Amino acid sequence: MAPRLSAPGPGAETPTPSGSTPDPVRPAPVHADRARPAPAHPAPGPELDFPPDTEVRDTPAEVDAAFRAQRGVALAYFLVFLVLVAAFPVLTMTLPWWTEARVFGELSPGFVAAAGGLYLAFAVIGIAAARLSASVESRMLGGQQTLEEGSPGPTQGAEDPR
Repeated sequence: MAPRLSAPGPGAETPTPSGSTPDPVRPAPVHADRARPAPAHPAPGPELDFPPDTEVRDTPAEVDAAFRAQRGVALAYFLVFLVLVAAFPVLTMTLPWWTEARVFGELSPGFVAAAGGLYLAFAVIGIAAARLSASVESRMLGGQQTLEEGSPGPTQGAEDPR
C-alpha cells in the first residue's frame, strides 16, 4: 500500500516512511470560552490519610558522636592491620628460623603465614570491624524513643538480671 499523497486534514495523522501511522500524542485544544474541567481526584478521606511520620530522626550531635565512634573503630582496626603487615619484614630480619625452617615440605613459616595466614587474619579483622561498627551504629543511631514522664529510663529502675 502506498502512502497518501494528499495533505492530511485536521486530526489525521501523516504516515511514517515505513507506512504505519503514529499514535497521536497531541494535547486536547483549550478554548478560551470553555474552562478546563477540574481533575478527577478523590476527596481526601480516612482511607487516604497518611500515617504519622514514624521515621526516627537523629540530631546532628548524635550523628557526630556516632561518626566519631565509627572513626575510632576504623582507626583501631587499621592499626591492627598495620601491625600484622609490618610484622612480616620485622620477623624476617630478626628471626632466622622465620625463613630458614621448613613447616610443610619446602615451605617456611613466613611463606605459610603470608600465603594463608594473612588472608585468614584479614578476613577475621574485616568481619570483626564490620560487626563492631554495625553494633555501634545500631546503639547510637535510629533507636531513640521518647521516655514517658515517670517511666524508668535505661538506667533508672533497671534491676540486675543476675
